[in-house]
Amino acid sequence: MKETIEQPQAWVRYAEDEAVLMANIAGLVILRNAIDDAIKNGTHTFSKDDLIEFSSIAVCEEKDEPNKESVGSMLASYGCLILLAVCFLIFVFGFVELIRILF
Repeated sequence: MKETIEQPQAWVRYAEDEAVLMANIAGLVILRNAIDDAIKNGTHTFSKDDLIEFSSIAVCEEKDEPNKESVGSMLASYGCLILLAVCFLIFVFGFVELIRILF
């Protein structure tokens, strides 16, 4: 009778210090193959079957900044700033009008 050895499920995750990746052997093999695929094709998307904490990896040129704010994020920030400025102006004009009416 032949015994089957159950392979452990692959997993890769960030440690508490997010500068460190932790993985079991199966996870490291999947990660190594994914890196090879990304080098060859520019990107690799992981299977949802494995316990890998991120969905894909991609090649990025040195000049690219992965943490750079997106245009949408910048527009939202400036939009909020403009909205606050308009609210402040409405408050000031209303306050000036209230003072003019009272005195």
